[in-house]
Amino acid sequence: MSRVAFAKYQASGNDFLILDEAPADLDVPALCDRWLGIGADGVIRMSPAAPGAFAFALTNADGSPAEVSGNGLRCAAAALHDRGLIPDGEVELRTPAGSRRVALDLRDGRAAGAVVSMGVPNFTKAAIPMAGPAWETFRRQPFDVGGGLTFPATAVSVGNPHLVLFVAEEPERY
Repeated sequence: MSRVAFAKYQASGNDFLILDEAPADLDVPALCDRWLGIGADGVIRMSPAAPGAFAFALTNADGSPAEVSGNGLRCAAAALHDRGLIPDGEVELRTPAGSRRVALDLRDGRAAGAVVSMGVPNFTKAAIPMAGPAWETFRRQPFDVGGGLTFPATAVSVGNPHLVLFVAEEPERY
């Protein structure tokens, strides 16, 4: 069994284990297990790619690859700043979905927030992916969430698929 150095960061309810180096056979689901492991939504591997740029590779908690995560990008940038690798708080992170810029809001030398350039949203079914003609979109369509509740929903990709539900009240009221 080998040792792996990591840091754990969270942003808006997502938490990630951030690694510089890790063995190729790293058991991500075991590490991310919330009962028997460290517990996390995924593992982010980072390495220098060019001056001012780093490669960003995200593996979901189930072991599947993810192209990008806005919260993951925020965590990665904060980790790089905390290690003194981006003192001005600005960085380019190169993901499988393309390069993304992150600008940290620095207060008293610490990251207090971040602005992430996620790129242009893609609403086509091909980008999600969804069944149906590739050029069609799923925007403001009724979506049954069960329990007799249906909400307008839009499917969108910003490098990874999302389904956005539009609700009239705070979600905990449903």
